[in-house]
Amino acid sequence: MNNSLLENEKYTVLISNIIKQWKEDKLKYDPLKGWDLLKKQIKETTINFSRVQAKISKSKLNKLYDSLLVEEAKPSQNCSIINTIKDEIIAIETKEKIGTLIRSRECFYKEDIKNIEIFKIAEEKRGTKKEIKYLFDKNNKATGDKNSIIQIILDFYSELYTSDGFNDQEVDEYLGKIELNELKDEDWSVLRNKNKTEILNICNAREEDTCLKLLTKASVTTLGIWFGKASQS
Repeated sequence: MNNSLLENEKYTVLISNIIKQWKEDKLKYDPLKGWDLLKKQIKETTINFSRVQAKISKSKLNKLYDSLLVEEAKPSQNCSIINTIKDEIIAIETKEKIGTLIRSRECFYKEDIKNIEIFKIAEEKRGTKKEIKYLFDKNNKATGDKNSIIQIILDFYSELYTSDGFNDQEVDEYLGKIELNELKDEDWSVLRNKNKTEILNICNAREEDTCLKLLTKASVTTLGIWFGKASQS
């Protein structure tokens, strides 16, 4: 991220409010989902804020160039005003170039700003969205249908997380690092007579207070799910 955003008071206020709200709401989610939600909100806010700032900078830059043309066309030029306008133009354009260098994700040195066109190409390449064209299903048949591709991915992770191939100790250690509450009697009363599909439906319906109180692998095994249900939310 361009650190110059952190110097913008409006941006820092927006991020502070997001974090404040997240702290109030985070008990509604399991830790991993809550953390992903926070990152997503900060990312979206940063992108939208940056776009607005870019439009403001572009508009200001156009006005500065117009002002420069007017000043340079005057019979009696004021060098002080002209130099001030030029300095403002250089400052804005330099900031834009630094943004390009950062977004290109390429290694660069300060002097590379002179070769900005190379980094613009790298930036454009990084902006190209890549989609999965096709995947092979369990029958080794290729499918390009979007819904089928999503289902193949969901099935893969669901089976992965519920398989017997996990190292029990590693799973227990992983779950032990997550601060969740154990299932209470009332939680079990909701889940006790339901099969795996019904439990997943509960989770997908976002009745998550019950589903997300899992603490031990024993509880998860009894329910027939481990965080594989998160892949289907």
